[in-house]
Amino acid sequence: MHIDVLPAYEERNYTPDIELVGNIAATLNKLSQRIDHQLVLSPQAAEILVDRQHQRELLDRRGAQLNQFALHPLRIVRAMQDIVNSDVTLTVDMGSFHIWIARYLYSFRARQVMISNGQQTMGVALPWAIGAWLVNPQRKVVSVSGDGGFPAIQYGAGDRRTAKS
Repeated sequence: MHIDVLPAYEERNYTPDIELVGNIAATLNKLSQRIDHQLVLSPQAAEILVDRQHQRELLDRRGAQLNQFALHPLRIVRAMQDIVNSDVTLTVDMGSFHIWIARYLYSFRARQVMISNGQQTMGVALPWAIGAWLVNPQRKVVSVSGDGGFPAIQYGAGDRRTAKS
């Protein structure tokens, strides 16, 4: 089942049997009103949820223990997790750090973490952050760039001028 504001873009590996196109919250509310019994998780789904919870707890412990002089990427991701709640949009440049963010940072809504993933787009995080803020000025936006992203941002000095204004 595909529930979205836009119709599904059908691909070879994604062909939904049913599409409900429209306001997602209203659609889910109407669907939930039609459920007349308590939903019970399958053993497999319950196991997956327990596993996810254990992974989050492990991340917490490992991130807190990594306090040596050099900053371990997991420690940074752990610190970021404290500020990335449902009200924050995160834009991420390419670099080895994006793998740590993609693997270990939990997000809470669709399109909350924006990563170009494989497109090798260094310097894209800042213009994306500006765009995300322009779309929703009430929402906080965090842009993450590594050492390779900063020179790329220099080429796009107009992005900084746009952000300043």
